Amino acid sequence: MPILRLHPVIRDQEVLVVHSKVPILTVGGRCEPHETLEQGLIREVAEETGCLVQLVDLIGFIHAQHLNEQRPDWGRPAPDFIDLMFVTQFQGFDAKRKDPDQPHSEFISLSQVEAFGIEEINRTFLNAALRRLA
Repeated sequence: MPILRLHPVIRDQEVLVVHSKVPILTVGGRCEPHETLEQGLIREVAEETGCLVQLVDLIGFIHAQHLNEQRPDWGRPAPDFIDLMFVTQFQGFDAKRKDPDQPHSEFISLSQVEAFGIEEINRTFLNAALRRLA
């Protein structure tokens, strides 16, 4: 089963940034056995950020192939998996839905993305998302 990756969450002229080791525009996870793809994406975003979102469209995918051993606790299929990239729009916030163990996240203006040190792959998908929303 592919890993779900939501990329990015847009609110007006802002994008959601997750403050992990490196700032990212990614919220990810997997569908539960009873969920549709859309239900899984919406739940994962709420659990990781507290944001309530509406799925807009698929904007791309990443195919990954591991060339070495994986950490057993990582939980990704090996050696191949696909990350599906979607764009969503922010609909609201529910602090009760956010897992307290998840890193801090916040919306930043699109003009701040460069200053946050967002990696090129994240900027590529952000640009694709913005084109899709235009």
